[in-house]
Amino acid sequence: NIQINSNKIEIFTTENLKIKILDKDIIELSQSNNSDWALIKNSELNDIKIIFNGSKKGLKNIGLNEKNITNCLTFYKVNFKNVNLFAENNFCEDAINIISSKGEIDSIKINNSEFDALDVDFSDIKIKNIEIKNAQNDCIDFSQGNYILNNVDAHKCGDKAVSVGENSKMIIDKLNVNSTNYGIASKDSSLTTVSNSYIVNSRYCLTAYNKKNEFNGGYLKIKNN
Repeated sequence: NIQINSNKIEIFTTENLKIKILDKDIIELSQSNNSDWALIKNSELNDIKIIFNGSKKGLKNIGLNEKNITNCLTFYKVNFKNVNLFAENNFCEDAINIISSKGEIDSIKINNSEFDALDVDFSDIKIKNIEIKNAQNDCIDFSQGNYILNNVDAHKCGDKAVSVGENSKMIIDKLNVNSTNYGIASKDSSLTTVSNSYIVNSRYCLTAYNKKNEFNGGYLKIKNN
Protein backbone atom coordinates (compact mmCIF):
# COMPACT_ATOMS: atom_id res chain seq x y z
CA ASN A 1 0.00 0.00 0.00
CA ILE A 2 1.20 3.49 -0.92
CA GLN A 3 0.01 6.70 0.74
CA ILE A 4 0.64 9.83 -1.32
CA ASN A 5 -1.32 12.98 -0.53
CA SER A 6 -4.94 11.88 -0.18
CA ASN A 7 -4.36 8.80 -2.33
CA LYS A 8 -4.35 5.39 -0.70
CA ILE A 9 -3.10 3.10 -3.44
CA GLU A 10 -3.32 -0.67 -3.34
CA ILE A 11 -0.62 -1.92 -5.69
CA PHE A 12 0.65 -5.39 -6.61
CA THR A 13 3.90 -5.76 -8.54
CA THR A 14 6.53 -8.27 -9.53
CA GLU A 15 9.39 -8.51 -7.07
CA ASN A 16 11.92 -6.57 -9.13
CA LEU A 17 9.74 -3.68 -10.28
CA LYS A 18 11.16 -0.42 -8.92
CA ILE A 19 8.83 2.12 -7.30
CA LYS A 20 9.85 5.74 -6.71
CA ILE A 21 7.91 8.68 -5.31
CA LEU A 22 9.39 11.53 -7.36
CA ASP A 23 7.25 14.33 -5.97
CA LYS A 24 4.19 14.79 -3.82
CA ASP A 25 2.04 13.82 -6.81
CA ILE A 26 4.25 11.62 -9.07
CA ILE A 27 4.86 7.87 -8.88
CA GLU A 28 7.44 6.26 -11.17
CA LEU A 29 7.33 2.52 -11.88
CA SER A 30 10.33 1.03 -13.71
CA GLN A 31 10.83 -2.49 -15.03
CA SER A 32 14.02 -4.37 -14.28
CA ASN A 33 13.13 -6.63 -17.22
CA ASN A 34 10.23 -6.58 -19.64
CA SER A 35 8.20 -9.24 -17.82
CA ASP A 36 7.72 -6.96 -14.78
CA TRP A 37 4.20 -5.61 -14.24
CA ALA A 38 2.11 -3.54 -11.84
CA LEU A 39 -1.56 -3.80 -10.86
CA ILE A 40 -3.38 -0.97 -9.09
CA LYS A 41 -6.80 -1.96 -7.78
CA ASN A 42 -9.62 -0.81 -5.50
CA SER A 43 -8.14 2.70 -5.27
CA GLU A 44 -9.15 6.36 -5.54
CA LEU A 45 -6.62 8.27 -7.67
CA ASN A 46 -6.81 12.06 -7.39
CA ASP A 47 -4.41 14.72 -8.73
CA ILE A 48 -1.61 12.29 -9.45
CA LYS A 49 0.75 11.29 -12.27
CA ILE A 50 1.89 7.70 -12.79
CA ILE A 51 4.88 6.91 -15.03
CA PHE A 52 5.69 3.39 -16.27
CA ASN A 53 9.16 2.91 -17.75
CA GLY A 54 9.64 -0.25 -19.78
CA SER A 55 12.80 -2.29 -20.23
CA LYS A 56 14.27 -4.10 -23.24
CA LYS A 57 15.92 -6.67 -20.99
CA GLY A 58 14.53 -10.18 -20.64
CA LEU A 59 11.83 -12.11 -22.48
CA LYS A 60 8.75 -10.42 -23.89
CA ASN A 61 5.69 -10.61 -21.64
CA ILE A 62 3.41 -12.68 -23.91
CA GLY A 63 0.37 -14.61 -22.66
CA LEU A 64 -0.97 -15.08 -19.14
CA ASN A 65 1.58 -15.27 -16.36
CA GLU A 66 1.08 -16.97 -12.99
CA LYS A 67 -1.11 -14.05 -11.85
CA ASN A 68 -3.22 -14.05 -15.04
CA ILE A 69 -1.85 -10.64 -16.03
CA THR A 70 -0.67 -9.85 -19.55
CA ASN A 71 -0.23 -6.09 -19.23
CA CYS A 72 2.54 -3.78 -18.09
CA LEU A 73 0.35 -1.44 -16.05
CA THR A 74 -3.21 -2.46 -15.10
CA PHE A 75 -5.90 -0.49 -13.27
CA TYR A 76 -8.80 -2.51 -11.85
CA LYS A 77 -11.80 -0.98 -10.07
CA VAL A 78 -10.16 2.44 -9.85
CA ASN A 79 -11.84 5.86 -9.62
CA PHE A 80 -9.91 8.51 -11.54
CA LYS A 81 -9.92 12.28 -11.02
CA ASN A 82 -7.38 14.58 -12.66
CA VAL A 83 -4.91 11.75 -13.32
CA ASN A 84 -2.03 11.74 -15.85
CA LEU A 85 -0.58 8.47 -17.17
CA PHE A 86 2.63 7.98 -19.12
CA ALA A 87 4.24 4.77 -20.42
CA GLU A 88 7.01 3.99 -22.88
CA ASN A 89 9.07 1.09 -24.26
CA ASN A 90 6.54 -1.60 -23.34
CA PHE A 91 6.73 -5.22 -24.49
CA CYS A 92 3.51 -6.45 -22.81
CA GLU A 93 0.23 -7.38 -24.50
CA ASP A 94 -1.09 -3.96 -23.41
CA ALA A 95 1.08 -1.08 -22.20
CA ILE A 96 -1.82 0.26 -20.10
CA ASN A 97 -5.05 -1.64 -19.40
CA ILE A 98 -7.98 -0.06 -17.53
CA ILE A 99 -10.70 -2.48 -16.35
CA SER A 100 -14.01 -1.92 -14.52
CA SER A 101 -13.09 1.67 -13.64
CA LYS A 102 -14.66 5.12 -13.87
CA GLY A 103 -13.95 8.84 -13.64
CA GLU A 104 -11.94 11.45 -15.53
CA ILE A 105 -8.36 11.19 -16.75
CA ASP A 106 -6.55 14.36 -17.77
CA SER A 107 -4.02 12.77 -20.13
CA ILE A 108 -2.61 9.45 -21.33
CA LYS A 109 0.64 9.38 -23.30
CA ILE A 110 2.20 6.12 -24.54
CA ASN A 111 5.29 5.68 -26.73
CA ASN A 112 6.77 2.54 -28.30
CA SER A 113 4.47 -0.43 -27.58
CA GLU A 114 5.29 -3.88 -28.93
CA PHE A 115 1.58 -4.79 -29.04
CA ASP A 116 -1.47 -2.66 -27.99
CA ALA A 117 -0.81 0.69 -26.34
CA LEU A 118 -4.06 1.48 -24.46
CA ASP A 119 -6.83 -1.04 -23.71
CA VAL A 120 -9.97 -0.04 -21.75
CA ASP A 121 -12.70 -2.55 -20.82
CA PHE A 122 -15.96 -2.51 -18.81
CA SER A 123 -15.47 1.12 -17.79
CA ASP A 124 -17.14 4.53 -17.75
CA ILE A 125 -14.31 6.93 -18.52
CA LYS A 126 -13.74 10.45 -19.84
CA ILE A 127 -10.24 11.25 -21.12
CA LYS A 128 -9.25 14.78 -22.09
CA ASN A 129 -6.06 14.08 -24.06
CA ILE A 130 -4.60 10.89 -25.55
CA GLU A 131 -1.30 10.77 -27.43
CA ILE A 132 -0.06 7.42 -28.77
CA LYS A 133 3.03 6.89 -30.92
CA ASN A 134 4.53 3.70 -32.36
CA ALA A 135 2.25 0.82 -31.38
CA GLN A 136 2.83 -2.42 -33.28
CA ASN A 137 -0.86 -3.40 -32.96
CA ASP A 138 -3.80 -1.13 -31.88
CA CYS A 139 -3.04 2.30 -30.51
CA ILE A 140 -6.36 2.48 -28.62
CA ASP A 141 -8.83 -0.35 -27.95
CA PHE A 142 -12.14 0.18 -26.08
CA SER A 143 -14.81 -2.41 -25.27
CA GLN A 144 -17.92 -2.93 -23.14
CA GLY A 145 -18.32 0.58 -21.74
CA ASN A 146 -19.16 4.27 -22.08
CA TYR A 147 -16.37 6.57 -23.20
CA ILE A 148 -15.81 10.25 -24.03
CA LEU A 149 -12.51 11.39 -25.58
CA ASN A 150 -11.88 15.11 -26.06
CA ASN A 151 -8.67 15.00 -28.09
CA VAL A 152 -6.86 11.99 -29.61
CA ASP A 153 -3.55 11.90 -31.49
CA ALA A 154 -2.52 8.46 -32.80
CA HIS A 155 0.57 8.00 -34.97
CA LYS A 156 2.13 4.85 -36.42
CA CYS A 157 -0.35 2.20 -35.30
CA GLY A 158 0.29 -1.27 -36.72
CA ASP A 159 -3.42 -2.07 -36.88
CA LYS A 160 -6.15 0.34 -35.67
CA ALA A 161 -5.72 3.88 -34.39
CA VAL A 162 -9.04 3.63 -32.49
CA SER A 163 -10.94 0.36 -32.03
CA VAL A 164 -14.41 0.49 -30.43
CA GLY A 165 -16.11 -2.84 -29.80
CA GLU A 166 -18.43 -5.09 -27.82
CA ASN A 167 -21.46 -2.88 -27.20
CA SER A 168 -19.59 0.33 -26.36
CA LYS A 169 -20.80 3.92 -26.63
CA MET A 170 -18.03 6.25 -27.76
CA ILE A 171 -17.92 10.03 -28.34
CA ILE A 172 -14.76 11.60 -29.78
CA ASP A 173 -14.54 15.39 -30.13
CA LYS A 174 -11.27 15.61 -32.06
CA LEU A 175 -9.26 12.82 -33.71
CA ASN A 176 -5.91 13.10 -35.50
CA VAL A 177 -4.54 9.91 -37.11
CA ASN A 178 -1.40 9.33 -39.17
CA SER A 179 0.15 6.14 -40.58
CA THR A 180 -2.15 3.29 -39.53
CA ASN A 181 -3.83 0.29 -41.10
CA TYR A 182 -7.31 1.37 -39.90
CA GLY A 183 -8.14 4.90 -38.79
CA ILE A 184 -11.20 4.08 -36.70
CA ALA A 185 -13.23 0.89 -36.37
CA SER A 186 -16.69 0.71 -34.74
CA LYS A 187 -17.78 -2.92 -34.43
CA ASP A 188 -19.97 -5.43 -32.60
CA SER A 189 -23.02 -3.40 -31.51
CA SER A 190 -20.95 -0.30 -30.70
CA LEU A 191 -22.17 3.26 -31.30
CA THR A 192 -19.37 5.69 -32.20
CA THR A 193 -19.68 9.43 -32.90
CA VAL A 194 -16.70 11.50 -34.08
CA SER A 195 -17.13 15.28 -34.46
CA ASN A 196 -13.83 16.29 -36.07
CA SER A 197 -11.32 13.88 -37.59
CA TYR A 198 -8.21 14.14 -39.73
CA ILE A 199 -6.90 10.81 -41.04
CA VAL A 200 -3.92 10.48 -43.41
CA ASN A 201 -1.54 7.76 -44.63
CA SER A 202 -3.95 5.01 -43.57
CA ARG A 203 -5.17 2.03 -45.60
CA TYR A 204 -8.76 2.30 -44.33
CA CYS A 205 -9.95 5.57 -42.82
CA LEU A 206 -13.39 4.58 -41.48
CA THR A 207 -14.89 1.13 -40.87
CA ALA A 208 -18.04 -0.24 -39.23
CA TYR A 209 -18.66 -3.99 -39.14
CA ASN A 210 -19.51 -7.16 -37.23
CA LYS A 211 -16.70 -9.38 -35.95
CA LYS A 212 -18.14 -11.58 -33.18
CA ASN A 213 -21.25 -13.73 -33.59
CA GLU A 214 -22.84 -12.68 -30.30
CA PHE A 215 -23.07 -9.03 -31.44
CA ASN A 216 -24.64 -7.08 -34.29
CA GLY A 217 -22.86 -4.67 -36.61
CA GLY A 218 -21.21 -1.41 -35.63
CA TYR A 219 -22.51 2.16 -36.05
CA LEU A 220 -20.26 5.07 -36.98
CA LYS A 221 -21.37 8.72 -37.23
CA ILE A 222 -18.81 11.12 -38.64
CA LYS A 223 -18.83 14.91 -38.98
CA ASN A 224 -16.12 17.11 -40.47
CA ASN A 225 -13.81 14.32 -41.61
